[in-house]
Amino acid sequence: MGGVRAAFAVDAVDHDRRTWAWRVRLGPIVLRLHHEVRADGGGSATRLTMDGPKLMLLAYAPLARLALRRLVRP
Repeated sequence: MGGVRAAFAVDAVDHDRRTWAWRVRLGPIVLRLHHEVRADGGGSATRLTMDGPKLMLLAYAPLARLALRRLVRP
């Protein structure tokens, strides 16, 4: 099965605040991501902050949005 392979590492986890930070490397390109999950009414909401080369962020954002929608539903 084809696909893109990338190395990733978790940099920090804060269980109490329900946040985690990680980075992913694809060759010389590195993206840094910070996730947050918080209570929202009777459910939860999430936030993702990304840092890296603009072109890679634009390519990754739709994939991240799809993945987060699968984790957090209205």
